[in-house]
Amino acid sequence: MPNLTIGGAEIVGVISARVVIVHGDAKGPDAAPTAIWRLRLRLQKSDLIPNWALAGQLPDWFRSCKLEIFDRTAQIAHTWEMPLGYVESYEEVEHPSDRPDEGGFFVDLAIRGHAMAGSNHPGPVMTVTPGDLP
Repeated sequence: MPNLTIGGAEIVGVISARVVIVHGDAKGPDAAPTAIWRLRLRLQKSDLIPNWALAGQLPDWFRSCKLEIFDRTAQIAHTWEMPLGYVESYEEVEHPSDRPDEGGFFVDLAIRGHAMAGSNHPGPVMTVTPGDLP
């Protein structure tokens, strides 16, 4: 399972992660890409992520985030780092069931990093480090 760190706090229970890099559309590509992490987590009892999602555009709205993606052999394939990420969307989902082995409670979370050309943050929107090669 992927490892997620938000502002230095390790988040447990990440079920799946997708890294999306978008350069706009064919008619008008962006000068800098937009990076989005689409994550599914087990429902958290901590209020760290919901409070971050509810926060306005205050100085602590942007947080540094790190995501480690593993391959089939449980080795790190990539380590993604987003220096200025924010919650694009947060959704708590409940799938109740009469059977104990079905259903579940989880969070769908999208973290977005964006660095427009000429912004106050001239660095990259996201960096990637490869895992160790066999």
